[in-house]
Amino acid sequence: MASEGGMVARHFGRCPEYTIFEVRDGTVTGRTVVPNPGHQPGFLPVYLGDMGVSCIIAGGMGPRAQGLFEQQGCQQQGDTQQAMPFPSNTCSRRMKE
Repeated sequence: MASEGGMVARHFGRCPEYTIFEVRDGTVTGRTVVPNPGHQPGFLPVYLGDMGVSCIIAGGMGPRAQGLFEQQGCQQQGDTQQAMPFPSNTCSRRMKE
């Protein structure tokens, strides 16, 4: 999840960090925060995919990033109109914290 200040960040590539949730059987079993290594077109989808990310949550992202995530079979969720609190139901899985 593209994150900023405890919220889903408005822009995928320019957020300060990514919060990676590990989910097993619909329950969050782990959370890791990874600093954004820098916005470089085409880099971040591959970088996160190499970490095993299978769903990305962001307020918005550009078409190139969307296409790269689609090529990797990575689900995408977001709302470009507002920053959102950490989600309780995303990417087709109910998460319990």
